[in-house]
Amino acid sequence: MGDILSHTPVWVYVLFTVLVFFGFKQSKPRQVSSWMVVALPVAMLILSLAGVLSGFGIALLSIVFWLVGLVLSQLFNRVFKLTSYAEYDLQNQTFLIQGSWIPLVLMMAIFFTKYAVAFLLATEHALTVDPIFMLVACAWYGLLSGSFLVRAMGIWQAKRHAIKAEKVAKAA
Repeated sequence: MGDILSHTPVWVYVLFTVLVFFGFKQSKPRQVSSWMVVALPVAMLILSLAGVLSGFGIALLSIVFWLVGLVLSQLFNRVFKLTSYAEYDLQNQTFLIQGSWIPLVLMMAIFFTKYAVAFLLATEHALTVDPIFMLVACAWYGLLSGSFLVRAMGIWQAKRHAIKAEKVAKAA
């Protein structure tokens, strides 16, 4: 294990530290701008797609299964209720988001999936020549990163509800 870690590039440790930092920040209730609600899902989509492309190349089948994972994240969210509770403050135009450990868990799952896939590919493990390995890994990447997208969409619903409530209040 020490041999594996000693051959890991420094940037991987930096990325890990950044993800842990942002994951811990997500565990606390916080007030964020609209931009920040979008930034994390976009970053996780890019990180997971980079894992697909770096691990399996620009292949139609790998991208299709990544997209299948994105679609499955909708179902995954319905089963495991990953959407964060949020309120939208119309006056400050910010979201008030309940803290959750789920983003940290999802970030670590993407990170360690990418790390494990890279290790298996680098060591030319026999598993990597099995097409099922590629399909499952790509779908898994999509499912995990899609979960961030689903959470962000749930948070954005708070803004729609606040705007609707304000219109109703003004009409009354």
